[in-house]
Amino acid sequence: MYYPNFEITVGSKTFTPSTTKIFDIRVKCGLCPKVDSVELTLTRDDETEKVQRGENVIVKAGYEDKLQTVFSGTVDLIEKGFRQIRFYALNRAFHLTVFRLNRVYLNQTAGNIVSDILDKLNKRLVEEGEETIDYEKIMDGIMFPYYVIGENICAYEHMARLAEKSNYICYTTPEGLLNFREYERKEPYILKYGENIIEISLVKLLNPIGCITVYGESPSSWAGRETFHWLSKKDYSGTSGKGVHELILKDYSIKDTDTVSTVAENIYSRRRRDFMTFLKILGEPKIKVGDTIKVENILGAQEPIELQVVEVEHYLSFSEGFTTLVGGMEVK
Repeated sequence: MYYPNFEITVGSKTFTPSTTKIFDIRVKCGLCPKVDSVELTLTRDDETEKVQRGENVIVKAGYEDKLQTVFSGTVDLIEKGFRQIRFYALNRAFHLTVFRLNRVYLNQTAGNIVSDILDKLNKRLVEEGEETIDYEKIMDGIMFPYYVIGENICAYEHMARLAEKSNYICYTTPEGLLNFREYERKEPYILKYGENIIEISLVKLLNPIGCITVYGESPSSWAGRETFHWLSKKDYSGTSGKGVHELILKDYSIKDTDTVSTVAENIYSRRRRDFMTFLKILGEPKIKVGDTIKVENILGAQEPIELQVVEVEHYLSFSEGFTTLVGGMEVK
């Protein structure tokens, strides 16, 4: 039998089961524009009273002495009760949700645009004396002859839209590293119903969309990427899928026929999902967003199901122990 364990570091203070009574820990992770978060409820004492807003937080969880980092970020909110104190922390991607800018890009890939946004944010963070945001992997994605970033939405939302157009995933790791990349099938974690799976739910997605048509703008399809896109405008489109019900999207950032067709295919493949699977399993800190899991021994399923992990929630308490909730989409 393995015993759940944790280690919480806030600033220079470290809390463990031997030093602090924990009521519960809840870590939530997902694809952008969601920001990973943690909610910690601890005993109110002299040490927990010293925690301040803005301090760095690292949460590790696991069994006995085998701990894995499941969250890193900064304290955002503190709530004090009579016997308990509750901390809410966000990972460093929250800076991307409050950062807005206006930029125009010519002949740049989606990855180059994401890198530029990150560079601009990091320069501001340095000026304000804050830690910068590092990245693990940023891939190119599709090429945009002309692309505009506006301050009407936050930088993280822009990254999410670029990821959808490129059929990429965008997220931050438990260590706080940004990823903007194509989903790559990894060696799957094996989960078996009746062994490490406690509960399983298959959510049928209501998806009446038969096809998706994306409309771009400007005649660059005739003159190529050297076109001066602001001189004239004309709509053209790309369609993916077949069916009676059509979803029509207008995207002024798309300026050539090749790109509009690629974007239509990518958005169609992202939105044409039949179901989403939620698994409540014995706590597994190694499973992260972007991983692959294989589900076996499901009643009614003849073959194992492979899922792309898009959501992870770790929960640890003395009343329920250590559990992990995994949300996955079927691997196409």
